[in-house]
Amino acid sequence: YSSKTTLLALSRTSKTFSEAALDLLWCEQDSLVPLVKCMPETVWEKRGTGTAAIIYLRRPIGSADMPRMLFYSVRVRTLEMDSIIIRHGALHVDFLGALDLALPPQGFMPLLSSFSWTPTKKQPLTLMRHFVGARSRSINFNLSKLNDDAAGLSILPYIKSSCPLLSDFDFNATANPTSVRLISDAVCGWQLAKLSVPSLDRAGLLHAANLPSLIDLNLYCARETTLLHPPEFLLGSTFPALKSFYIRCETARFCSGMVQVISSRQFETLGICTLSSWTTSAWQALHTTLRDQLDNLDSISVEEDPQQTRPADPASYVLSADAYATSTRISPGLDVDDAFLEEMASSWPLMRILEFSTDVRANVTGRPRATLQCLIPFARHCRHISNLGIRMDASHVPEFTQVRGRRITQTLEALHVGTSPIDETMEPAVAAFISNLFPEIEYLFSTYNGAPVPPPFSAYQSSWNRVFAMIPVFTSVRQEEENFWNASVDGSDDDSTNEEEAGEGEEEGA
Repeated sequence: YSSKTTLLALSRTSKTFSEAALDLLWCEQDSLVPLVKCMPETVWEKRGTGTAAIIYLRRPIGSADMPRMLFYSVRVRTLEMDSIIIRHGALHVDFLGALDLALPPQGFMPLLSSFSWTPTKKQPLTLMRHFVGARSRSINFNLSKLNDDAAGLSILPYIKSSCPLLSDFDFNATANPTSVRLISDAVCGWQLAKLSVPSLDRAGLLHAANLPSLIDLNLYCARETTLLHPPEFLLGSTFPALKSFYIRCETARFCSGMVQVISSRQFETLGICTLSSWTTSAWQALHTTLRDQLDNLDSISVEEDPQQTRPADPASYVLSADAYATSTRISPGLDVDDAFLEEMASSWPLMRILEFSTDVRANVTGRPRATLQCLIPFARHCRHISNLGIRMDASHVPEFTQVRGRRITQTLEALHVGTSPIDETMEPAVAAFISNLFPEIEYLFSTYNGAPVPPPFSAYQSSWNRVFAMIPVFTSVRQEEENFWNASVDGSDDDSTNEEEAGEGEEEGA
């Protein structure tokens, strides 16, 4: 706010910087309200205060009312009409309708290149035509608040024909055969760098796979029923420039198939979520693909559907030691045991963040297979890890002793335990154990802010809060002991040195 105030003052006091300051002030907007307020106050009326304010239309908009608004609209480059926090209030739907009718076909926001909108069911969708055109490079259109997607989907042919240079397309709609067909048809008309859509048909996916510029792809509701297994029709050097890919689909086999056809050597970030449970064979297939084809991964997230409990196949997961040899950020959502985690820690010593689905799930009430024992390998092997999240059974505290003079140096800052079961009587022992392993820890989270905690998890949450309160006490006492021991050792060394020097002096005197 202060920087904008400074720019405003600069634009008013210095002709030299006036244009540049105004350009910066108007470049990015999250509402049409500031522009509307450039019209005479006889046109609009504000009712309410703060974010609840509504701007109403007082009279018809005339051509004489718009020059000042059009003057400032020329400076807008980015418009995001989907902000959660409406700082300026909102325009009444009747005002939006009148504005849609009154705006000229040219001259309004002629330099706008990035547009984002989440329309409500009462807002006129035709208004969007004023914000997209030949200058558009990025469009984000979210239909999630509409009762029926039909009207919103009808804008796709217009966007396709009027935005030939679009490079970033994010379209949120219900995934069905009609929407997938229309979205795919539009996508086939662009040379995109970023694409986020529910799904694509075969033609759309084939076009995306052969784009030399596509670096970011998000298919958050892929419909496998309309597609073959990817390796069967995506042949050659597909996805040559892809860096980031997220897919949510029905089976793990389709996910692995999509990963197999990525030829990019710059690929870094992978996110996977399947509606079916992960099995041992699917998990192994994914590891093999990553090991053999993708060696630059920096982040992988393997998610579970919220309705699932545990993987259908209870067999232990076999970890390919070099599958993620270069990974530093890994977030699979699986219920694994101590042996799996120990092999993971020894195989991936450079990892920085590891998250194992610590979010609260009411349908997951059983005790996890991992225990507090799993933390020891991470302390020993992963010296760069800063954030660790594992749901584990904390009812038993394993033995672990630091060796004086050879203490493990650990920089872990945050430990996420989720709904890890813990015995109230074991709280001091758990706190002592964690502080011994991770003396630099700053945060211990049982749940994320605002997450509902159903019983019996609320008792666990209280216990972990008490554990976190005890950790600094144990760390402080242990540090004092370490300092005392170091001082004692230094004192002993000084005494020994003095005795040796005294002995040498006596010999010389003799």
